[in-house]
Amino acid sequence: MRSLKTNDPITSSRTPQFRKLFTVGAAMLLMAACATTPTAPSGSAEVRSKLTMLRTNPELASRAPIEIQAAELAVVAAEQPESDLVMARHLVLIADQKVDIASAWAQSRLYEDQRTDLTARTEAVRLDARTREADRARNDAANARTQASVARSDANSARSDTDFARQQAAIARSAASSANSDANVARRQAATARTDADVARDQAAAARSTADAALDQAAMARAAANSARNATAVAQGQTSAARSDADAARAETEALQRQINELNALVTDRGLVVTLGDVLFETGNSELRGGTPNNLDRLAAFLNEFDTRTVMIEGHTDSVGDDVSNQNLSQRRADSVKNYLVMQGVVGSRITAVGMGEGSAIASNDSPTGRTQNRRVEVIISNQ
Repeated sequence: MRSLKTNDPITSSRTPQFRKLFTVGAAMLLMAACATTPTAPSGSAEVRSKLTMLRTNPELASRAPIEIQAAELAVVAAEQPESDLVMARHLVLIADQKVDIASAWAQSRLYEDQRTDLTARTEAVRLDARTREADRARNDAANARTQASVARSDANSARSDTDFARQQAAIARSAASSANSDANVARRQAATARTDADVARDQAAAARSTADAALDQAAMARAAANSARNATAVAQGQTSAARSDADAARAETEALQRQINELNALVTDRGLVVTLGDVLFETGNSELRGGTPNNLDRLAAFLNEFDTRTVMIEGHTDSVGDDVSNQNLSQRRADSVKNYLVMQGVVGSRITAVGMGEGSAIASNDSPTGRTQNRRVEVIISNQ
């Protein structure tokens, strides 16, 4: 090898070129290897963790199987390697939103099941109370009937005693004809009989009072039963109202989700973000193009329906031109969108229009594609 290096001029002259080609080839192989090992997009692991927690919750997982399956598909899509960072972030946000929707549905159905169970237990308690009250009323009525029967027996006994007294008086009168002493005895017996009659009348009056009291108790028992029926009717009305509220909340959630999908809105910490591309305006112009307000019409309809939400309109430009011109152009474009929404019935005091100029780029301004992405109007709708 040493003689080859020193004595072969052809090989010696080509050695630096071979080394250079080897170095370039190795670098290309390294770049190719790096390009073939993409990683999952940032944030997809956190979304997968949220979905796993939802799936492993026995109370929630069984109550929203369809929504959880939809969230699973969205998470799988978000976990796929994606070279377009904007699309990757969008897929992660969509997956996160699907997981939140599945969780919300599961929570709503869990609360509905708990409310149904509570209603059933409450109804069982009320039924038991009504049953005990009715049993008590029946027992009171039976006692009243027994007391009335005893009173009638006492009255019959008093009448029998009265008859016996009359018989004794007759005997006394018969005996009086034979002897004064017998007459005196007869008078005493008659007096005793009258006393017994008075006692019998008092007992009969007491029996009538007892019977009246029994009737009063029966009336009170009927009133208590009516009160229990009224309480049951009120509870049923409250249960129906709660069910109606739950149905209304579910319908509002579904309507909001449909409109968010129609607007292609992203759910962020700032609120719902609707991005309007540069197709709304001619280059360097702030007047809305004709035939483009369809997205703005849908946006206006959404804002008029959810009229408690405030709106921030941000105009953005690329880096072509000077800073002052871009700032003014972005402000005029934001104002144009605001004016159009106001013309569609949105209250102007809810809307704030701000020109952001070129300072909030979402892509590189070194390519036409990046500049197109940066020329945009973002509408941020508050969550409340």
